[in-house]
Amino acid sequence: MKDIYIRQFEFEKCTANKRKYDTIMPYTAIHYVTDGYGYFDGIRLGKGEYFCTFENKKSVWYPDRENPWSYYFADICGDDTCRILKKYEFDESKSHGYFDSYEELELLYKLFCLKKTKDAINKDFSVSVARTLLSLHDTGVHSKKITESEKLVNEVKNYIDHNYHRKIKVEDIASDLFLSRGYIRNVFYEKTGMSPKAYLQNVRFDAACSLLKNTAYSVAEISRSVGYDDQLNFSKLFHKKYGISPLGYRKEG
Repeated sequence: MKDIYIRQFEFEKCTANKRKYDTIMPYTAIHYVTDGYGYFDGIRLGKGEYFCTFENKKSVWYPDRENPWSYYFADICGDDTCRILKKYEFDESKSHGYFDSYEELELLYKLFCLKKTKDAINKDFSVSVARTLLSLHDTGVHSKKITESEKLVNEVKNYIDHNYHRKIKVEDIASDLFLSRGYIRNVFYEKTGMSPKAYLQNVRFDAACSLLKNTAYSVAEISRSVGYDDQLNFSKLFHKKYGISPLGYRKEG
């Protein structure tokens, strides 16, 4: 068929012990999460988000054990699938995102089930359903995605700003926010142009510079107060960043 059509359209309420899918997909499928949480290729997704698995590409997804997700999923087929997916901004670089058309999704599913019961699913109807599903993540949803990304960046910055004096790592931030380390890093870098680790280091050294200029604390005390137990490592990193030792920086002030 020189278009796209729906091969299967189902709803699933997953259980916590549902098996992990780790497979090369024989077809393209789109999942719209309506409740709970789960993981897709290492990224935690929840209500209002979708993810897309692509034909002949490996994907991994499974439900959260504490609050397993529910989702509608549809198998997309057809000879022109790749071109049409790109038209609707679905490709491997954008395999997940946001949607907010819950009512439309539910009505579409009910209509599909009704037609299926009456054995009345023809070519035109199947194509129409496929194209309607692909449109659910349109322009209004993109702005929501930006808002959510900015919210995440602010949460990460706030966490670092209040905890830089502790021995924290990006893994600690990810654990507190119930997100994967890779997802946090990717979103943070996209919005700020630096990694969370680089931002943490900047905050620490800004605080260290202020202490060097405005207090008489020793380098060892300052090192510990900004999250570095190893004074030697702190001094090496400081010199690498500013081209001068901590004591040299103090004397210049």
